[in-house]
Amino acid sequence: APVSSDEEVMWTVDLNSLGGIHGQGGGGAHITSQGIVFASPVSVLSPRHAPCRSQLSREELQKIAKAVSSAKPSAWKSSYVPRGDDGCCDRFHWTLLLYQHAPDGAGHTYGTDWYDGNEKRLPDDLASLRTTILSIKNTVLKACEQ
Repeated sequence: APVSSDEEVMWTVDLNSLGGIHGQGGGGAHITSQGIVFASPVSVLSPRHAPCRSQLSREELQKIAKAVSSAKPSAWKSSYVPRGDDGCCDRFHWTLLLYQHAPDGAGHTYGTDWYDGNEKRLPDDLASLRTTILSIKNTVLKACEQ
């Protein structure tokens, strides 16, 4: 069977957070189109905690692949932080990067950010991708604790 165009596009999505009371964020996840996940309960930039590596189940991979393919990242704003919002009061600062690589080698990188409390400003496709990534992150971290 021919490979669909969605399957031909390789992608990686990174969701990470910084800030909060301790400054280490609320965790993050790095997920590839091959189903490899690195999840962390604190910022992936923190040297004090190694991320948990996992392989997504077929169902989880289909769920995140659908969220990625439904996303319209070229329409995303570079930031969903409203003017004058400095992240006061120890809110997490989230960044999301989506890398897409076509079979011909062409690649695109899209990125955006927001603070906790700005989620209502996110477009539906980005909000759905965020929710899916956080769900996978939490599932992977729970499995790693066992």
